[in-house]
Amino acid sequence: MHIASARAPEDKPAEGRRLGAYARSLGVDPYELTVQMLRRNNAGVGMVGFAMSEENLDRILAHPYGMVCSDGGAFAVDGPTRRGSPHPRGAGSFPRVIARYVRERKAITLEQAIHKMTALSASRVRLADRGRVAHGLAADLVVFNANTIADTATYEQPFSYPVGVNAVVVNGVVALRDGQRGEQRSGRSVKPGS
Repeated sequence: MHIASARAPEDKPAEGRRLGAYARSLGVDPYELTVQMLRRNNAGVGMVGFAMSEENLDRILAHPYGMVCSDGGAFAVDGPTRRGSPHPRGAGSFPRVIARYVRERKAITLEQAIHKMTALSASRVRLADRGRVAHGLAADLVVFNANTIADTATYEQPFSYPVGVNAVVVNGVVALRDGQRGEQRSGRSVKPGS
């Protein structure tokens, strides 16, 4: 277990640490520490569990119904609202799929990966104006180099942007170009079925 976040000030030193190692550094049992932290934080402790194998991920991605998504929330990579130690895939889920499961492991093709990241997942959650490039749609696009795109975030450095991404367009407006954020904020929340 990796401790991603804690609300209580006395548990902030745990953020970004493995539960077992942190418990050993305090000289306490990991189970007891877990219970104490959950009580102090009113159950508001974020964690990352490690339970999946690469072989299972290959099979899941290759399955016709397997989609690529992230359950990571929005977070600030800099400034006063940067908090905790989130899962590194929050800054690199999609580049990791291309780098690791398309290029390295060859579990799926690039075309399959793009479909699973866009049209398939958008249709599954009924976002009719997303996931495809066509006149009148939202125009959410990512321009990337398929040979170099890769995630760079780690558990130790979770706020690191991926490499190989040239531009990101959100609702038809350039949000990121050559590592520089755009001035205009065009993103908005969307509800499934909209």
